[in-house]
Amino acid sequence: KRNIKEIKTGKFKVQTKLDLHGYRLKEAETLFFEFIKESFNSKKRNILVISGKGEHGKGKIKNSIPVWITSSSLSHLIHFYSLAAPKDGGDGAYYIRLRKKEIF
Repeated sequence: KRNIKEIKTGKFKVQTKLDLHGYRLKEAETLFFEFIKESFNSKKRNILVISGKGEHGKGKIKNSIPVWITSSSLSHLIHFYSLAAPKDGGDGAYYIRLRKKEIF
């Protein structure tokens, strides 16, 4: 509950971020997967991923991030995710909270 409150009030403290502007979908996917695993291994739990909104808010990367998060290779590392607060990119970015320990 505290984490959700932090997000809603814009007090989510970002420890590291990834900006995917300008990448093709396949490149962005590879970078995203590597970034999540690297962040988890270095114990950075609060991350910001900036995808951009895309054309008319229908960006391929933006819409792919939730699919990537729920994939079997990442879902066990991620506690929750949410659209970012306007100050951090709003609809064009996601907050992701990683787990302390991997679950199986």
